[in-house]
Amino acid sequence: MLAADGLRPLLEQASTLVMDASMGPNPVVMSKSQVVGTDVKSFVISHVPEGSVVEKWDALKEQWVDVSTMPKSSNPQELMRLLSSRYIKEGDKIQWRPKAGVGAAAQQAFQMIGWDDGSELLGVSAEAPSAVQNLAVSPTGVGELTVTWEAPATGDATSYSVTMTTTDGTGSTSSSVYTTTNTSYKVSGLSPANGYKFSVTASNADGTSSAA
Repeated sequence: MLAADGLRPLLEQASTLVMDASMGPNPVVMSKSQVVGTDVKSFVISHVPEGSVVEKWDALKEQWVDVSTMPKSSNPQELMRLLSSRYIKEGDKIQWRPKAGVGAAAQQAFQMIGWDDGSELLGVSAEAPSAVQNLAVSPTGVGELTVTWEAPATGDATSYSVTMTTTDGTGSTSSSVYTTTNTSYKVSGLSPANGYKFSVTASNADGTSSAA
């Protein structure tokens, strides 16, 4: 559907954003563009006040990444890589960094837009995911291991649970569970005196897979 001028997609209010007081002033404007053939279950930052920045938490790198500043690269592959990292999906953590001195006075924090034709993607299965594939554990630093895996062959996983079982020098064991939406997870602060074993399950609204 187009706007009255026949040029721009018609925008409408799309969703709800839950935030705490650290996010900044209301409103955070969320909208969607009805574009035929597109059903992206995510948003991108479409506008920020001058001098401010929106950042997304990168769990793999363990740092905040700017997702609102206009890319300067003209390389198509680099632009596609930057765009894919800027999608904001369910479960992502974002923060607004206002220009110094304007946080409390700003009338609007930022705007987000998603593309949605109102239909469901073909091939999306209403079933619990199967087990993740090609689970691997690699050392990536001192006292640090990174667990990687591939998405299940069937079922659409919306989150993953990584279970780490620790065995100390006396043979005692303990377990820790971490949740992520990515297909990798980095664990740090590990001791070479202990043994570590990892398993991963995939989940969606219809259930949880067996552990891999």
